[in-house]
Amino acid sequence: MPENSPRTPPALLVCMVGLVLSNLVFVQLTEAAEPIWLAPLYALTIGAPLLARFKENLLYRSLWNIGVVAFFGRLLQHAMSADLAYVLQDGLLLAVLCQVHLLNNLRAEQRPDLLFLNSYLIAIITGYITVDLAFAGAFLAYAPFFVVGMQFCVVERVGREIDREDVKRIAFDGLKRSGVLLALTLLAFFFWPRDFNREPLFAQYFDLTAKSESYEIDFSETLENRKGSGKVQQSQRIVLTAELIAGDATLVPPLWRGATLPLHKHGGGWEGARRTGSTTGAAADPEWSPLRGSLSMKRDVTVVDAPNTMQTVTFKVVRAGGGTKRLFLPREARLVNLDAVHTAGRLTAEGDGTLRYTNPGELRYVVQLGPEARTPLETAPTPADLAPFLALDESLHTRSATRLAVRLRAGMESDAAGLEVAREFARHLARRYSYRLPGEDGGAGTLHDFLTTDSGGHCELFASALTTMLRAVDVPARVVTGYRASEWDPTTGTLTIRAMHAHAWVEVLSPADGGWLTLDPTPAAGLVGGGPTMIERTRAALGELWGRMTSFDAESRAAAVAWLRAAPGRLWKAATRNAAALSVAGVLALALGAALRRMRIRRIPAPVRSLREAFSKAGLTLQEQETPREALQRATETELELETVRSLARAVEEHERARYASVVE
Repeated sequence: MPENSPRTPPALLVCMVGLVLSNLVFVQLTEAAEPIWLAPLYALTIGAPLLARFKENLLYRSLWNIGVVAFFGRLLQHAMSADLAYVLQDGLLLAVLCQVHLLNNLRAEQRPDLLFLNSYLIAIITGYITVDLAFAGAFLAYAPFFVVGMQFCVVERVGREIDREDVKRIAFDGLKRSGVLLALTLLAFFFWPRDFNREPLFAQYFDLTAKSESYEIDFSETLENRKGSGKVQQSQRIVLTAELIAGDATLVPPLWRGATLPLHKHGGGWEGARRTGSTTGAAADPEWSPLRGSLSMKRDVTVVDAPNTMQTVTFKVVRAGGGTKRLFLPREARLVNLDAVHTAGRLTAEGDGTLRYTNPGELRYVVQLGPEARTPLETAPTPADLAPFLALDESLHTRSATRLAVRLRAGMESDAAGLEVAREFARHLARRYSYRLPGEDGGAGTLHDFLTTDSGGHCELFASALTTMLRAVDVPARVVTGYRASEWDPTTGTLTIRAMHAHAWVEVLSPADGGWLTLDPTPAAGLVGGGPTMIERTRAALGELWGRMTSFDAESRAAAVAWLRAAPGRLWKAATRNAAALSVAGVLALALGAALRRMRIRRIPAPVRSLREAFSKAGLTLQEQETPREALQRATETELELETVRSLARAVEEHERARYASVVE
């Protein structure tokens, strides 16, 4: 490269590298591009500052262009031979390929406007495809690179030489502007909430599923029983917290119901009934609710009749915003009160005793629990009532479960009740089969494999097996999905349920015992897990914060406004209760402020500090863009004493000598 050839300013090059790296991260987070395709682009982007010296070399340009044509040809071949689902993948790869090409071949006399424009378009498009926490973090890094880089472009365009001090000033100013823009974005988000609980854009046209084949444990309203592979994601994301208000916490049951799945699917899976106003079988009949009693609904309260003499336990529950519209409750729930701020949504009770709220965001409610007083049902269920809970689809999985159920039933007393049969089946499954995490290597992926091999399986397979076996011998049963609570903090009186605590179990209908009864066939040993590590807790806290932000809606805004209005009162009460502590904190704050001020003053060079002090004593201030010599001339034209003017002259001379000495060094 010739010595006199122009060169891209290093600060601008750093910003351009940051932009292209951010674009590659955006594309990778959409999971629409394979990492093997992005790896060489990452390497060429990181190596751009080292390759900049070869831009004018003919051999370099020839090899580079050949590589770009080959990469583009491979993309074209892939697009022509693959399904339409890969169009988005190829398009995003082509976009970042153009970015890497511009970064490594843009000459100093050419403007990088196209690179900035393309980076903005990639950020917008990928933002519509993915809205998770990682994308938000990548965008926080992208915004300063974009703003600061644009400022460097403007300064470089006017032909001004950028020195080290200019770089510091521009970078600091750009960071401040980026912070202001991000703060304004958050304010707009606060006053204009948006729904982030949606499917990614183009999901119905393109294959945007994860290519890592990872399996994250979490609540689901369907059971597919399909084999998973890859790393199991033990998500520490907090689903809900329950704070004890009154009663004995040891009486709280571990199982918190979210949905019941009465419909059997081909292949051994299960799904819930779709209720569209019609009552299909017992699934929509309040008489079959596990919450024994008469269900009555109000706008913000669900009441289940129960004797007032029962010992009760009351919890204040906060359900984090995660997209679900379910309220998670133990079956022993008697009364549920929503927080007063929840006015936009509608609370509805399903016939199976579960509750829905139309708003999927953060939800606060108080739940009162009490033991059930079970008595035989007054009216025996009809065959039509029982039909939905005895139905089975014909399949290999169903036949395997039926053979096992018939064999076990033959070894029992002929007059054994349905509940006794169910308990014996559950004990057999817990003793015979081992527990494995979903997606864990070696675990069964289907109900047939689970029942006919020693592979073991996760809770969904245990629940599916027991329900299928019971229906095979005419015992009504259904699968229940929700969470198994085990993380209790006695010091704060708080129960924490995380995504990794998602669980599936079984409810058996026994009219003689008062309705639906709970059975959990999963071995207890498989449900015991260690507490989260500090890194896992931090990741979970960030995920919870992101969940709160993305589920922010009109109700969340109302709650935030109410909290802000009440904040002065709370602060005043805290101050009056802790006046001494507040006084000590005030003194410490003043001392810290004084120390910081002295540190800032000490960082100012001594000649500059002396010059400012001299002009301050004279009652004058240095004006902007005014040199010390010009300020001294202005001082001589005023009615100052001769000794004051001489003092100012000595300060100016000392400042000029110190500046000259620093330049010489």
